[in-house]
Amino acid sequence: MAVISVPGQAPLRLRKHTMRELCTRANTLLTADADKYVLDQATALESLYFDTLPGDQRKRIAAALMSAADAYRAELLALPEEDADERSRAEVLGELSLSLQELATTA
Repeated sequence: MAVISVPGQAPLRLRKHTMRELCTRANTLLTADADKYVLDQATALESLYFDTLPGDQRKRIAAALMSAADAYRAELLALPEEDADERSRAEVLGELSLSLQELATTA
């Protein structure tokens, strides 16, 4: 299992594959090498702790992850034959998006 920790929220656990896919998608939305490096580390370490990031970087990464989570969730929900694993993954992505909303919109 991988974990994403957002300040003021319970840590969110997700499958390693979901974490990899999410970070890969979010990485394409970022331009700063330092931001991409954080997501590369998060993928390798299977964890991301937002409270360790500076404010501006936290906001950029949260916005990218939120956008990636929303798009990934929409793809999963649009599958013609959704199974229990995909439903579970879509639910976690929805929870993550909600958790990141405040970080992505405030400094």
